[in-house]
Amino acid sequence: MASSFIVTRETKSGARRFVVRYRLSGRAWPVQHGGSLSTMREAHARRDLIAGELAAGRNPGEAREVADLTGHLRVEIP
Repeated sequence: MASSFIVTRETKSGARRFVVRYRLSGRAWPVQHGGSLSTMREAHARRDLIAGELAAGRNPGEAREVADLTGHLRVEIP
């Protein structure tokens, strides 16, 4: 089963970063990086976007590469 989650990290300067990670399938698949964000709000938005891609059966990494090239996939945070 695919999953996405947020891990909190502390930088050398003491700032907190929120790292989004995900798996494409069960335990046999490696954990992949979904982004490192400065606020929990942005991390939740990214995690939800990744979870939606996983639920639709798509690879979030490929969707992110396409979005980076075209600029069409943007997350609006209210």
